[in-house]
Amino acid sequence: MADTSLISRKKAALHAKSRALEGELAHWRAASAAMKPYEKHQTQIARITARLDGVLAALATEIAALSDATVLTTGQQVEEKLLAAHLVWDFFRSRLAMRGDDFLKRYLQACDEFAWSCYEGARTRFLQAQARLHPGEPAIAGKEPPLVFLNGGWSPFAVSREKALDLDRPAFGVAGGAVAWLETGAFHSVVRQLPFPMIGVPWYQVRHLPDALVLGHEMGHVLEWDFNLRPDMEAALARTLIADERRPAWSAWRAEVFADLVGVLAGGPRFGGALMDFLATDRAKIQQERRTPGVWGAYPMRWLRIDLVAFALRQTGFEQEGLKLRADWQQAYDAPLLQPEFLGDVPAVVSALIDGPYTALADDAGKGPALTDLLAFRKDAAGAPFDEGVVEALFGQGALDMANAREFFAAARLLYERDPDAFAQQDYNTRICELVVEHRMPGTRGTPSDALEAVTAAEAALGDDWLLAPAG
Repeated sequence: MADTSLISRKKAALHAKSRALEGELAHWRAASAAMKPYEKHQTQIARITARLDGVLAALATEIAALSDATVLTTGQQVEEKLLAAHLVWDFFRSRLAMRGDDFLKRYLQACDEFAWSCYEGARTRFLQAQARLHPGEPAIAGKEPPLVFLNGGWSPFAVSREKALDLDRPAFGVAGGAVAWLETGAFHSVVRQLPFPMIGVPWYQVRHLPDALVLGHEMGHVLEWDFNLRPDMEAALARTLIADERRPAWSAWRAEVFADLVGVLAGGPRFGGALMDFLATDRAKIQQERRTPGVWGAYPMRWLRIDLVAFALRQTGFEQEGLKLRADWQQAYDAPLLQPEFLGDVPAVVSALIDGPYTALADDAGKGPALTDLLAFRKDAAGAPFDEGVVEALFGQGALDMANAREFFAAARLLYERDPDAFAQQDYNTRICELVVEHRMPGTRGTPSDALEAVTAAEAALGDDWLLAPAG
């Protein structure tokens, strides 16, 4: 005769509740297989779910250890841990699932392609370097591309792997106990550092692709974090000829200046226009903008950022476009009135951060690449920015199959700058997002399939190897 006691029902319920997340994770792995809707996120999903599989395995051990005497007193604690695991998964699932919405899907898929186009070259060099330094360590192959998601922030922002799970307390009646486990001891250490960075973009950009080129700036932060470029960036700046009193400022601004330079290499001349629109504010604020010694802040003055980008364009072969960007800014705001001495540092700073070398990505001979070896915006045979040809092809005067995602995004920006009203009326936003997705390479990406099993096994072991005392 079946045991229908309260204790038996509580045990059965705990087993069923633990299987709920297990089944959902399996569902998402199946949905991310090759030729399935989420194939581009296969390795991201594989690594998140593997880590959580390890957590579930640890929880299964706790559930199995519950006795008749302890199931009623500590069963709720186990349920809270299960809900904490669900909260971790929901953090990622909700952002992945945006791609299942027909209205949002194409925009996010296009942004994923843009991010991958920025990331792929540096990732390839990094994995080659790590394979030489750490032979026989398959987990080292685990560098998954960033995930783009929509959010309520006013400007795009990047979140590193280490900070992805610094969650705010959920706002809709979630039990405090479940949230507390995310902030506690070993559980927190297991889930807080997950396998890829993330980039948030404002919700309204889904209908305004011309702003999306600022993703290139956020990818600059991702490249610095994921491939350990900071030491080489600092060394490059240390070699520049800058007056001692201004050197602390450039050191404080290093990460944001580097990110702007990556934006130039990602989006070419059109990044300058997107950044200019983003930085624009009232004339008096720009003219009075300055930074205070000792508290320099993370960003240079707006006018100085434009000057840095303009010089970077000139240095990377877009002389006329760089001069025009600077002239357009000064037409709106005039020359800077305060701290103009920083202008003289611009060539040295830009050259140093572009040239590197970035020894973390060194080749077999030990030579580190320049930033332009990892990422560059192309010119056509006549020396024009490649996006101009993409625009011509959109009007039937060329082929589109040679363009990459970054060039499609730049073409969207160029169309917008030429005629903002026509851009909206012709719905180039939708058309170009569709073209990006149409021209993406088929198949999965990220950790190669021959290494993925070892990588996910390592993730599961991390999830299982937590130190929380078993319930009871």
